[in-house]
Amino acid sequence: MNPNTSTQPADQRELTGLLNRLFDRGLEPAEEQRLNALLEQSGAARRAYLCHLDLHLELERRLGGFGAPDRAAAVLDGGAADSPGARHLIARPLAFGSAVLALAASIVLGLWLLPRAPVEPGTTVAGDPTATRTADTDPAMGATTPANLALLVGSRQAVWAAPDRTDRADPVAPGLPTGDYLPAGRLELEAGEIDLSFANGAEITLHAPASFEVLAADELQLDRGRLAARMPDSAVGFIIRTPQSAIVDLGTEFSMNVHEDGDSEVLVHDGKVVASLLSDSGSTLRDYTVQRGQAVSIHPGRSAMDAIDAAADLERFLLPPSMRPPPLAISEAYVDAVTSAEPLAYWRFESVDADRRVRNQVTDRWHLQLDDHVRLEPSTDDNLVALFPAEADSAVAMTTEPFAGLNREQGYSIELWVHPGNASWSTVAGLLDDQRMDASQLPYLSVIELMGLSQGRRSGLMHDDFAVRFLHRSPPGAGAGFNAITATAYRPSQWHHLAVVAQAGQLSVYVDGRLMQTTRDPQPVFDEIDYHLVLGRLRPPGHRDDQRQFRGRIDEVAVYPRALSAAEIADRVHLATKRPGLPVVVTR
Repeated sequence: MNPNTSTQPADQRELTGLLNRLFDRGLEPAEEQRLNALLEQSGAARRAYLCHLDLHLELERRLGGFGAPDRAAAVLDGGAADSPGARHLIARPLAFGSAVLALAASIVLGLWLLPRAPVEPGTTVAGDPTATRTADTDPAMGATTPANLALLVGSRQAVWAAPDRTDRADPVAPGLPTGDYLPAGRLELEAGEIDLSFANGAEITLHAPASFEVLAADELQLDRGRLAARMPDSAVGFIIRTPQSAIVDLGTEFSMNVHEDGDSEVLVHDGKVVASLLSDSGSTLRDYTVQRGQAVSIHPGRSAMDAIDAAADLERFLLPPSMRPPPLAISEAYVDAVTSAEPLAYWRFESVDADRRVRNQVTDRWHLQLDDHVRLEPSTDDNLVALFPAEADSAVAMTTEPFAGLNREQGYSIELWVHPGNASWSTVAGLLDDQRMDASQLPYLSVIELMGLSQGRRSGLMHDDFAVRFLHRSPPGAGAGFNAITATAYRPSQWHHLAVVAQAGQLSVYVDGRLMQTTRDPQPVFDEIDYHLVLGRLRPPGHRDDQRQFRGRIDEVAVYPRALSAAEIADRVHLATKRPGLPVVVTR
């Protein structure tokens, strides 16, 4: 076997076909042998296999097992469930060959805790002598460059070492403004403290002196420094690596210190983590499950892990971060601009009545019914916003009565402010056919969605990371339709103004006042159907499938029975002051 072999285009096409058949109907013996040969020859092939496996298992997890065609159709976004391949995927169990399974298990275990190091283009990837990296992303995995995985959301007297200096005696700040993504590569924090927010909802505070690097969407290397982390359910499995140890989060809040000599300490405030002492090859030598209130010290030099009494010296640990979102301050001028545009409904979320309804600001109709999980929280002294909490499995709101006549030639528009808490695939808003609310596959006229990481692997759609999707279906249904999907357009943990416009078959998406995407349905179908607005997830209240749950904050939602102009949308955002590092503040 040639150790420098990598998959060529012909091999890639063959590999893709084999993987599709493997997870569809299983492989014939000759096909299984060929797949094993490709996996043995190429690290890129093995990563492609893991990509397919990850997607397949995620579909199974979301569907709760096989044998549910209607649910699979919803996950695959309609249409795809009618294909022969989709029917096989739904009806058949996994059909792995024993050799493939054995190899896959060894790959997964080997990759889980292998040491990682930054790699220049064209050099060998650590831990895989057969693979080479040719760009910041690995096409076989659809991976995202570490340069857009962690946002700097807080900074307190932070001083950074210059990236081109080896002498740290006179460090200078390399210009990392709050609100920007961290650059790829190793960073040296010489003084102060910073807060990081990851796309999966993980929140991490780092205290200087610290040397660290963001390795992946769920992985950070800490070679020295103090750290505190808050990990929601969406970030379970997050790894903190040190030179010879690793902490794997299992849904928790914890603190960690890494010293110059390589020793480290971990204190769990809530939940639990698995702490591992690693060998030089990256495999686990010793492990310790650290529960709430427990602490452990790790000593690579003497291959030891010891329980410690952290309560005797709590001050040496950081407290887990409590990151408040940037405030959204709405002025009377902004409110006047919306109301003067004559929307059908405008919900400001300033109060909720005894029946958990948010009143429409422009008429005594079309109020918004909140379920028990959605709550109002202050963003500023004089503005409340709707919180769809990260810990809720289902949080949703819906109009108390449907709108009539939205899907006509004059078009319709929806605008709102949104603060996504993470970068998962989630539905912000949708218009649902009032007469078919009980259908197993709900007929939507349109949905507004935030697309997550991994270039569409979770959704099956081709899109950039952090894209905004506007899907329109005329006539309404559970499949087909036309998409307007932006390039990268939003940042988790930041406020954004979204507006979508549908008119005579043209679909437009605006983000922060800028037109980001326009597409056209050449044969639009108009109707007299009444539509409910649903906020926060794909399914309405009471529906058994809590799909594409949005987690974050929403405010200032307005629905118009016409197409807003680009000038009107830009005018809204011109009322706001939005600069990197500053809160979103709508001024008068």
